[in-house]
Amino acid sequence: MKELVIQQFWDAKMVFGKQLKTTENQTIIILNFGKLNHAQGPDFMEAEVEIDGIRNYGAIEIHVNASDWFKHKHESDEKYNSVILHVVWENDKNAIDKSGRKLPVLELQNYFSKKELQNSQIITTLNGEFPCQQFQNKVLLSDKYQQLTFAQSERWNRKAEDVIINHHKFKGDWQKAIMSQFAKYWVDAQNRNSMIWLAEHSEISRMQRFSRHEMLAYWLGRSQLKLDNQVIKSKEAKFIETYVFLQRKFDIETPKLNWYFGKIRPNAFPNIRLWQWAQWLSKNECNLSNWLELTSYEELVEALSTSSEWINPNTQETEIIINGMQHIQQLIINAVVPIWLAYGKLHHNQSFAEHGISILERISPESNNITRKMNWLNIMNYSAKNSQQLMAQYEHYCKPKKCLECMIGQTILR
Repeated sequence: MKELVIQQFWDAKMVFGKQLKTTENQTIIILNFGKLNHAQGPDFMEAEVEIDGIRNYGAIEIHVNASDWFKHKHESDEKYNSVILHVVWENDKNAIDKSGRKLPVLELQNYFSKKELQNSQIITTLNGEFPCQQFQNKVLLSDKYQQLTFAQSERWNRKAEDVIINHHKFKGDWQKAIMSQFAKYWVDAQNRNSMIWLAEHSEISRMQRFSRHEMLAYWLGRSQLKLDNQVIKSKEAKFIETYVFLQRKFDIETPKLNWYFGKIRPNAFPNIRLWQWAQWLSKNECNLSNWLELTSYEELVEALSTSSEWINPNTQETEIIINGMQHIQQLIINAVVPIWLAYGKLHHNQSFAEHGISILERISPESNNITRKMNWLNIMNYSAKNSQQLMAQYEHYCKPKKCLECMIGQTILR
């Protein structure tokens, strides 16, 4: 038996379901198993354990034999004064901390066999990107869906927290928080930082007074993107003239931003997206708070629809490029739903979260490298809700190899 085995066993929360007691017959209820500590000090930090009805907050130390406490000289180390529970395989000697306090002890051999503890190493020692894959047929479909729901909740909580952080950053200005969130996902990932900067350094109250022409001139002028293949030269000159006027009137800063065109479809080039963005803001009269009021999927699609002209460089003919359905759906998933979740969280209104999830069920499933990788789970990818669950499972559990924290991995071990 090695100490690492017990650490992995504890980290996997494998003691769930057992009625635990200390070696002195005190009832133990684990409220928080703590976080594994990779630095000096106790093995698990920020734990919460109720012992005989008294809640204790602190650390948990793991040993094979309780006497290892003294071998490691913990009794003279102040860092171990925070230990609230000593988890051992065998309690061969009662441990005390530097203050002389006797530690409560959980002796695992009273509840588990050595084989049960060692089974927790099976998953972590397997090779491959998905160690659970060869055992997944032993896991009930209901357990898989429960884990995916948990992963999805974690993903959406993080997305909502990002919006809430921006909400605080902009001192409670929902309009600015909403614009920043939309800007983040309006362009591709390569150009995201530049787009966010533009959004965060733009005054909404001023833009609400802009005409459509001024709105286009403001965004395209400030971005410093060329209007090649978008407008005829005479129109381009008028946009430049208008932006110079606005810049002088309002003392607008023109930053030097980096824009990337490589590996991007022409319809999604940053100058096209900026053109559509400016048209969208003008269409909404920069009144972004109404995104908290839209309720139906059809309303969302209509509100996000835009079109822009494009001069085909081959034929020199004018064509209309629309804000495609795939882009609209990505905005609903990554901008609209997180905004609803954040608003509902701040106002303790669960209906916003429920409505957001129901909207995801109306959106076509995403097919990307991650969702294809997760086919091994044998979960049908019917809608964006399923796609988001699969991506959440991969990003938060499979990729970082958190098999011992995952219900699927725990089920296999049990």
